[in-house]
Amino acid sequence: FDLIGCTVVTDKGETLGKVTDVMQPGANDVYVVKNGNEEILIPAVKSFVIDIDINKKQITVLGDMLQEVAVYED
Repeated sequence: FDLIGCTVVTDKGETLGKVTDVMQPGANDVYVVKNGNEEILIPAVKSFVIDIDINKKQITVLGDMLQEVAVYED
């Protein structure tokens, strides 16, 4: 749970928000990312999550795959 508070960014430099929770529903973890009132559920899979830097408190994901794997909730 060192990931709580990490900023999630795309490989293109877009900031998606901060991790507020890590769910463990089954095969892989899911990061709950909040940006204002928007909530994004991001699966923690190696093909999508490029880098996790705990020291920088930053998680980098593939921006091109975002629409395919993330769930947006308002």
